[in-house]
Amino acid sequence: MLGEYVHVSPDLIEFHYNEFGKPFLGPSGDNGTVNFNVSHSAHLALYAFGKQEEIGVDIEQHRSELATYDIAQRHFSALELESLQGLSPYEFVPAFFNCWTRKEAYIKAKGLGLSLALDSFAIETKAVSEPSLIFSKSYPRDQYLYSLKSFEPAQQFSAALAVNDKALKIKYFKFEQ
Repeated sequence: MLGEYVHVSPDLIEFHYNEFGKPFLGPSGDNGTVNFNVSHSAHLALYAFGKQEEIGVDIEQHRSELATYDIAQRHFSALELESLQGLSPYEFVPAFFNCWTRKEAYIKAKGLGLSLALDSFAIETKAVSEPSLIFSKSYPRDQYLYSLKSFEPAQQFSAALAVNDKALKIKYFKFEQ
């Protein structure tokens, strides 16, 4: 798929990695005009391609053994924890994974890996298709620069896309084997 986007034979594509491990295209890859990101969970994969400088995606299968308040306390901001308090188990699991995928998509877009502490920024946890980045201690302007899209690609899955472009146009494609 990436070869199609950059008009290069897939065997000629060179991958390079930033200091935190985020891949990007080398010189053979259309001079960097297309950026990409990938995530997978269980039997689903999510690919994002765009001209935005920073792009990130995440997909997660809802697994109740991972969606615990204890894990949320270790990785979520105080504001996110507050929004999760009092939810029933039925509401908590999707809210947890909405938050998790949005946070992962954002840190993948930034290309900083876990050097960007997950509790140093807050993302809306409600079930909305265009959640907000509420704040980022390290990158305060990002709440005005980033678009987040959240969706359910299949039952019991959450997914998110983060890009540094507020005027974002998205096309979705679904491929099945």
